[in-house]
Amino acid sequence: MQSNTPEKSSVFFFKGLGLWNVYFILKFALAHYEYLTLNFLYNGLLLLFILLPFTNKAVRFIQTLVALVAAAALAYSESWLPGPESILSNAQNIAGFSANYIAQLVIDFVNVEMVVWGIVVLLLYFLVKNWVRLTVFTVAYFCFLIVQPYYTAWMVKPVVSENASPVAEQIHAPDEAQQAAPVDPSAITSETIDKWYTAFLDYERGRRAEFPQGLSANDTP
Repeated sequence: MQSNTPEKSSVFFFKGLGLWNVYFILKFALAHYEYLTLNFLYNGLLLLFILLPFTNKAVRFIQTLVALVAAAALAYSESWLPGPESILSNAQNIAGFSANYIAQLVIDFVNVEMVVWGIVVLLLYFLVKNWVRLTVFTVAYFCFLIVQPYYTAWMVKPVVSENASPVAEQIHAPDEAQQAAPVDPSAITSETIDKWYTAFLDYERGRRAEFPQGLSANDTP
């Protein structure tokens, strides 16, 4: 006999980023054009916090509220805008600004083109959200941004010139031990000075300075 008691729903469920995709996409674009500097640690924590799957409506509301405050504070801290300390220290001077002057500052500060692009991204999100899982691409691109510097550093190897002169390297590129620690004057002997002097002469012996035999007719002395 089957029980008619309904099964309890799971406390957790998987959810996507939703509109938060727009937030992170816009931040990626602003970071690309150097309008802000991404803090990977805090952005990663914010992303994971948003993805926490809660079914309780009250908990989800608190989660969204905390995420909004954290996202705004994080975006402000990553931007080139003056910090709260700078604003508070100049509060007296700012209070003397007229309303028209403040309005003009706001108009000059707002980048209309960036605002339009933000609206375009928002509209595109509503157009494709039912066909494309944007959360997967957002998280994947965020992981790519984290891994990219390490991958680039691993792929790029220092180039060593094959035509470097051994004598020049001996004179101009002392070994790491000599660079790390200063030379002890008491360790310098006449024999050491003779070796340096001989190496210097050998290096300079191949250098030549050629002077012109005269000036051409088109040259002006």
